Amino acid sequence: MSSDLTKQDKKYIKDIKSKLAAELRQKIDNNIFSILEIPRDIRVAIEDFIKTKLPLDAYSIEDIKKLERKPNNEELKEYALEIRDELDDFVMGKTYHKVVINKSKELIECVIEINKSKKVISVDIKECNFTIEKLFAEIKKNLKIPINQSVYIQKGLRLYDGPTVYIYKLPALINWTKTHAKIDAGEIIGNAISVK
Repeated sequence: MSSDLTKQDKKYIKDIKSKLAAELRQKIDNNIFSILEIPRDIRVAIEDFIKTKLPLDAYSIEDIKKLERKPNNEELKEYALEIRDELDDFVMGKTYHKVVINKSKELIECVIEINKSKKVISVDIKECNFTIEKLFAEIKKNLKIPINQSVYIQKGLRLYDGPTVYIYKLPALINWTKTHAKIDAGEIIGNAISVK
């Protein structure tokens, strides 16, 4: 029977099996987390570890490329929600944070703004226009630090402008995980405390 299937059919079946397996794995994980009463922040760290760090243990080029790929809108939304929730929790409802993610081919910008709203604000994911794309390309070029002729370190950038924080990072999944959102939120909170 399987020999009668086209390559496209086989790929479709493989994709469906993979999706169903991932959904089943998520349900099992959720049940285990619930039974063991694992706190939310530890759940996030475990899920990110399994999704992004554990595949590196096998040191497969394919797995590394998955982490270098651009994050999709859903993954960026997860990052945005996580950083927003961390910052909102820190201020304990006295104010809320507006989070907007601007995507480009060169960089991804996360804009976090303190808002006097009395309720949680939804996050927004946007595509950059051509002018902003050119600006991001220039920023990216200036964030590359040469070590020698063939090795460079690519850094991120965080700017503070009053009640607004701008985070710039390369558009690679590894930079935009929930764990990185927690780290970024912690650094923003640390900076706010040290300034006061």
